[in-house]
Amino acid sequence: MAVIDSSDAGLHQLNHLLESAQRAKDMEAVETPRQDTAQALYWTCHCLHDISVYLLNIDMPFQHSYVAPGFFQRDDIEQHFAHFRMAATIL
Repeated sequence: MAVIDSSDAGLHQLNHLLESAQRAKDMEAVETPRQDTAQALYWTCHCLHDISVYLLNIDMPFQHSYVAPGFFQRDDIEQHFAHFRMAATIL
């Protein structure tokens, strides 16, 4: 998903995901792992939304014309687990 500008459908979709994560976070926890997952989802969405809005609206020479939120979550650990997920689909 790429956020083109603050009125773009991508930002609207991210807002919707953030609202869903907020509802999940506010639900009474039945199990701790589920609540932990809801917290992680909420904060991930919240941070992606805020950084996207910031980068699109910053008034400096390096203002972004678009933001690709998926690239914020790329790291060595994620890449490692991606191999496991791909291997699991083959089996």
